[in-house]
Formats: sequence, structure tokens, C-alpha cells
Amino acid sequence: MEAEPLDPKELHAFTDSMLPGCFHLLDELPDTVYRLCDLLMTAIKRSGPEYRDLILGQVVRQVSGLMPVYIAVCSLEPPTCVCS
Repeated sequence: MEAEPLDPKELHAFTDSMLPGCFHLLDELPDTVYRLCDLLMTAIKRSGPEYRDLILGQVVRQVSGLMPVYIAVCSLEPPTCVCS
């Protein structure tokens, strides 16, 4: 049995709104990073350079918005080991 292709409108709606879900999934399941990269690359190849630039802009804004958190976490002193 062959699967029917998705309606182009549904596919566009999915690719236009998938990035927040990808970020959430990465927060909850970091091991999915490679699968999500595959998904994003497939969507970028399908949708072209304008979509790629849009996605990369969103990623840059997300990461730069969290930069103070990253810096704070990296600045923490390592825990001390109390060995007996």
C-alpha cells in the first residue's frame, strides 16, 4: 500500500511552525539532536535559501537570547569532592 503525499499547504504549515517544537524537544530529549538536524536539513532543502536564512536567523536569536544563561552556567565553580 502506497502512502499519499502530503498536501503542500499542510507541509508548508508544518515547516513554518516546527522550530519552536524542535527547541522544546531538544530541551527535553537532547539525544534527538541528530534527528532534528536531519529534519531541519530536509525542510531547508525542500524550501530553499530564503527558508534557510529564516531558520538560521531564528536559531541565532534563540541562542543569543540565552547567552547570559550559558555564561552564568559556564562561570560556576566546579563542585568540590568530599572524599572520606
